[in-house]
This record gives sequence, C-alpha cells and structure tokens, in this order.
Amino acid sequence: FIRSLDDMNFIGEVLVNNTYNIMTPAPACVIDIGMNIGLTTLRLAAVENVAEVHAFEPFPSTFARAAANAQLNPALAPKIHMHNIGLFDSDKEATTHVNSSDSGSYSVFGPGEGETVRLQLRDAGTTLRPIVEAARAKGRLVVLKVDCEGSEFAVFRSLAESGLLPSIAAFMVEYHIGWGSVRELTERLVAAGFIVVDLGRPGENGFFYAVRAAAGAR
Repeated sequence: FIRSLDDMNFIGEVLVNNTYNIMTPAPACVIDIGMNIGLTTLRLAAVENVAEVHAFEPFPSTFARAAANAQLNPALAPKIHMHNIGLFDSDKEATTHVNSSDSGSYSVFGPGEGETVRLQLRDAGTTLRPIVEAARAKGRLVVLKVDCEGSEFAVFRSLAESGLLPSIAAFMVEYHIGWGSVRELTERLVAAGFIVVDLGRPGENGFFYAVRAAAGAR
C-alpha cells in the first residue's frame, strides 16, 4: 500500500536502484533499523539467503502501514519480526511531533509543532545483543540496514560502547548530517576493521556500505 510521493521514492530506491540487493555467502540475519512502511524489510526477506529480518520502527502509524504491507506477503511473514520501538543510545520515552502524512520523513527529532506522538526508544546495543548472539549461534551472518532520520549517530555510539561491532558482518547506512558528521560513523567502522564505500557528497546526506575485511587481509 502506497499513498504519497515519498512512498514512490522508496520504490525507486529499493526496487529500481536495488540499494539493498544483498548477496551473502551464508545464511544471514538482517536487522532493519528504521523500517518505515516495510518495503525494504520485505525486499530483504525475499532474498533466499536471508533467514530472518528484525525490523524496528517507533512511529505507531508508520508501523501499522508496515504491518499492513507485510500482511500482503504471507510467504515472507515467517522471516519477519517487527518491533514498534526505536533504537537509540539509551532507554527512554520521547515526545515528538508529526505534521504531514509523509511517514518517510518522521524523525525522533521532529518539528516543534503538529500532532504530538510519544515514542518508545531503547538502547541499541542492549536490544540487539540477544538477536545478534542468537543469529551467530546458528552460524548466520549479521547485516544491519540503518536509515533512522538522524538517530544513526546514537545507534552507532551504542553499538560501539556495547562491543557489538565485531559481531556485525556488514552495514548499509543512510546518514543525515544535521545530527552529526559522517566521519563519526565511517571512521569508527574503519577502526573496527570494516571496508567502507561512501556514496555521499560533501555537506549532504548520503549513503555508505561497510563490509568487514577478511582476516589477514593486507
């Protein structure tokens, strides 16, 4: 179900540009931080070697739209686990506002006016640890897709502080520089042993891929 121009942009990004067209050498667990209306979640679940997708979306109305889209795809439903919470660097309840029907632009750092929405935010490291550890115990690679409208900086801080970065095989990240510098993300990953390919332009929001370098690589 789509209803806005922004939804059409998602279709172009996911189904035309193949932004999240991942291929893995082993079964994978994908964690989708910023599920939005569920299009990327469904695209990832449709990949044969993706065994499970855990998707996080804090906005109730957006989460409901994603759930409705998932119901249209019953063959993929067993792979998908949806969580109506946002990931951050601490556990807290946040209040923000929404002032349009464009769910793709919703952020915990919302505008100062509009409909008031209360969101449940949870520490990323604490929340993801049991998912990551269970997947790795099954021999599955763990891949993170992150597109959470500015909260990615808090998410990465938590992942680093919790020591989870070494357990992640790859990242697919859309970043929003109004809340931090992309170097805060990419330099942290390079230091943790990742190869990063940044597709962004200086001074603008952008996108990067990061894949863990093979052991012993020179």
